[in-house]
Amino acid sequence: MSKRLKFEFDKTSESWDVRSLRHKEYLGEIEYNKNWKKHVFEGFTDCFFDAECLQEVIDFMKKLDKKKLKVKP
Repeated sequence: MSKRLKFEFDKTSESWDVRSLRHKEYLGEIEYNKNWKKHVFEGFTDCFFDAECLQEVIDFMKKLDKKKLKVKP
């Protein structure tokens, strides 16, 4: 489980919203990129991430890629 971030699937855009657990703010999204055949993260403008937060995003994307999930299970 993530310490600082919450990952929520958005059915409309078929992507994962990344939000702050503390402030519930939208920080960006993770989506499947068909050209790269991997999940990618696009951060919201003017959001700053330390190494721990980025590692949580990386770990979540690796989990998605390992399960080959393009949409929520």
